[in-house]
Parts: sequence; structure tokens; C-alpha cells
Amino acid sequence: RLAGIVQLLLGNFGVAGGGINALRGEPNVQGSTDHALLYGYIPGYHNAPIATWKTLDEYMKANTPVTADPKSVNWWSNRPKYVTSLLKGWFGDNATKENDFCYSLLPKLDPGMDCSHLFLFDRMYQGKIKGGFIFGHNPCQSFPNSNKVRKAVDNLEWLVVGEVFHNETTDNWRRPGADPKKCKTEIFLLPSAYRAEKEGTISNSGRWHMWHYKAIEPIGQSRNMGDMFVQVMGRVRKLYAQDKAKKGPLVDQVLKHEIPEKFVAEEMTKKINGFFTKDTKIGDKEYKKGQLVPGFANLQADGSTSSLCWVYCGGYTDAEGNLAKRRDLTQTPMQAKINLYPKFAWAWPMNRRVLYNRASVDMNGKPYNPEKAVIAWEDGKWVGDVPDGPAAPMAMEGGKYPFIMCTDGHGQLYGPGREDGPLPEHYEPAETPLTKNPFSGQMNNPCMKTVSGSEFDKLCANGDPRFPIVLTTYCLTEHWCSGSETRNGPALLEAEPQQYIEMSPQLAQEKGIKNGDVVIVESLRGKVEAVAMVTVRMKPLQVMGKTQHL
Repeated sequence: RLAGIVQLLLGNFGVAGGGINALRGEPNVQGSTDHALLYGYIPGYHNAPIATWKTLDEYMKANTPVTADPKSVNWWSNRPKYVTSLLKGWFGDNATKENDFCYSLLPKLDPGMDCSHLFLFDRMYQGKIKGGFIFGHNPCQSFPNSNKVRKAVDNLEWLVVGEVFHNETTDNWRRPGADPKKCKTEIFLLPSAYRAEKEGTISNSGRWHMWHYKAIEPIGQSRNMGDMFVQVMGRVRKLYAQDKAKKGPLVDQVLKHEIPEKFVAEEMTKKINGFFTKDTKIGDKEYKKGQLVPGFANLQADGSTSSLCWVYCGGYTDAEGNLAKRRDLTQTPMQAKINLYPKFAWAWPMNRRVLYNRASVDMNGKPYNPEKAVIAWEDGKWVGDVPDGPAAPMAMEGGKYPFIMCTDGHGQLYGPGREDGPLPEHYEPAETPLTKNPFSGQMNNPCMKTVSGSEFDKLCANGDPRFPIVLTTYCLTEHWCSGSETRNGPALLEAEPQQYIEMSPQLAQEKGIKNGDVVIVESLRGKVEAVAMVTVRMKPLQVMGKTQHL
């Protein structure tokens, strides 16, 4: 957030080499969030419905911004088109204007409800969740407060796990100290196909949508996760269809949702792009039912289009096919100066490689930095990157502000109604060796969320003398995320065979620890063994006149 503010003040948005580059934990976090990995959203960055928005119209009024400034594009004013097209993509012909496009069938959050992992596993720990699906991640190893997470999984009656290898979650009942006879959870392990055994797309932090091909067939009975999902849901649908006595929104949601009989990545990519659901005329152009929608500007709010994620609309066209497969390195001289490759794969939205790129030009469309121009207005049109909105330069008739996703078209240092701010400041973490924040009267972030009620939820008091050392974690080159995959690679495991903890020579001397010693690292909620690595990379800090070890 602070980096974003600094870049905005420096004019480093929309320019080559500017913006903020997210440090992702794995190669498809972008694609995962685009398709609503986070509980508070539905695909395409729309807020998840809450119970007080009982109708689609109420949802749209609550989530569609309005501006009185004619120079603002206010692109989110198009939300009704994108959400309606999403509902058509989910429910197909079952979604009609008369039934609110099946909006009533969507699951809805209660006001203030939090389904992030902290609260989800807390409810699981309390026995309020009976079963679940965990695909492709290992919460018993990688989530904070792992002792509580593992106890929470013990309380499930059933758990379905899709994984390539056995890990701490698939084999939770085998962990040290656990009694398998007392673990009631019935775990169904579905062997997942590895990357080389399936095809599909990834989206990197630059929003490049890239196709990867299947090299070999899946080994044994393993399947890709899309195939697992459609087969499980196909059987669930069949059971509901056979039981005529079962009625209600959940039954309708299952039976009216369009789920293919077989998962085919290429076909799913088309559905994500979207189709015309009936013959449609937009301007002077006519489209036939079944045609792919050529871009998100063509999506409609009347049910005549479908799209499972509007930002990807335009990535699969009737004219050029699957653009994620492109590997053409052709450039114009202007594009070559900034290493822009517009025909390599495809970037959402509409193959735009630099967001807010009209902020890189002056009122007349001339680049502030001609040697690293992203776009430029020449001979009555934009050249270079795909412009972030087709409007003419600001000084010309019809010119628009460049920050098209912001309601009033301007970059924002902060927004209204925030718990924190308006500008970023330093807060101490929930547990800290300090008794006072040296920079502020506010000790902890006011947005911090906690749970309480179990032995695992205890937080030590500020400056607790039992825990004077600051512990932080980081990623390793040799291991990825929880290590479920990389720990099964012999060469990688040999390079980094076990957990270790880095410490400064000063701390090691103070504690009488030698390099290679096995030490116990302890917090208020548990302890773990690790090998000590004494290194000058770690240095004590001087904080408020006292030595602080890391």
C-alpha cells in the first residue's frame, strides 16, 4: 500500500518499469484470485452476495458506483453486464430475466461473516463444520497455528483431498502424538495429475494468460482436478435428481448449475471467455447465438451473453482461437524499446500489458518519456500498447481521465471509511517484544482480526520476557510453499533436508548455541525442533536503546 502511494506520487503508474510488482508465492496466484480464490469475491472481482441483498437489483445498486463527472470512465458502472453474464455462464438457459438470472440460488454471506482460513478453521475446531474438500494445498503444514489446524481437521467427519503426494494434511491422523483410533475423520485421497500430465492455463503477475500443454498421460488412476470435480458433481446431481422429495435452493443450485459431463480445458477456456446466448445486435454489428464474445465491451446485462470471468473475455475469439497459445515475438520498434511482446500469449484485459497506460502521456497524448513510451497518440489513434480505454487524449473532445477503474477517474492515495489510515504507518505485530510502539500511540493494526476461546488462540502480552526474540519466515529456493512436492524431489531434499533456524553469532553466543546444534523454538502455542545455522546474515537491531535479536 505504501509502495503504491509512493509510485503514484512519483508518477510511476502506467509507465514502463513502473507500478507495483507483486511477489507471488506460486505461479498462478493471479489466475486464482481472478477466479475468486478469496471468499469475499465471485469471479471477476465482484463482491460476494450477502444476505441483505435479496435480489439482483439490490446487489447491483449496492455494488455499482456512480459518478457525476463526465470525464470519468467509471468502468465499474458496467458491473451489471459482467455479473449477469457470469450468472448466465453458471446457470445457462435456467437463468432468465424473470427469475433474476438465478441470483437467488447463489450462496450468501451473513453481514460481517468472515470465511477466511483463520475463522474457517476456528469453526472447524469448534465442530461446526462436518466435512470439506482440500485441493492442492497443505494447511496442516503451511497455515499459521498448525497445532490448532491439525486438531480442527480431527473434528471433521469426512475430508476429500486432491493431491499429487502424501503430506501432513492427507495423513493428519499419522502425525506425531496423534492416536489414529481416536481420529474420526474419514479421508478420501484423490490422486491428482501432475503439471506435465494435464493441459490448461496459468496467469502470471503480469496478467499474461499462457497455455501449457500435456506432455504425458496421468500415471495410474490420477486425474486432473477439473475432471475430479465434474465427476463428483455429476454423481451428486444424479442423486438429487433421483430423490424427488428433496427440494429447496440447494437442490435447485445443484441441478440448475451448468456442469459439463467431462472436463475439457479448451472448452472451459471458451466458457470463461463467454458466448452469445442468442442472436444479438450491438451497434451495427450482428452476432449469432453460440459465437464467442469478442471482448468484454460486448457483454450485456440482458442475458444475451455469458462469461465465467469478464476480465478474460476476448482471450478466445472466433477469429484467432485460443490466444493463450500464441508465442509470436513480433514487435514494433516502439514496443521493442520497452520489451513489450503483444503477440506472446495474451494479457487481460484485452491484451493490455500496462494498466492505466494513458497516465504515461500528457494532455495531448504525448509520452512523458518518449524513449520508453508505452502508448502515444499519433494520426488520430493510439499506438504502442492497447490503450486503457479508447478515449482520445484529455485535451481533446471526448477525452477521459486515465484511472478508469476508479469511480472519479483519479488515482487515489487512500479511500473513505477505512479503519486504518488515512496513510500507512508502522504497527507492532500481535506479539512483540516491545511494550510501546516507537512511532505511534496505536500499538497494533486496528484492522487486525483474532479469534479466542481455545488454548491455541492465546497471544502473549506485549514485552513478555519469556519470548524476547523476533522470529520471521521466508521462502527457500529449494522448496515451494509447504514442500509437498519439492520434499519429494531427492536432489532438492538433499540440498535442504530439514528445518533450520538462522541466528546471529551474538545470539548464539548468548544462548551457548553452536552451528549445527539442534535447538527448540518455542512460542506460547507450541514448540518445534530446528537445526541452528549461525550466520552473519542475521544481525541484532538496536530498538529504543536496547539490543533486539532476530
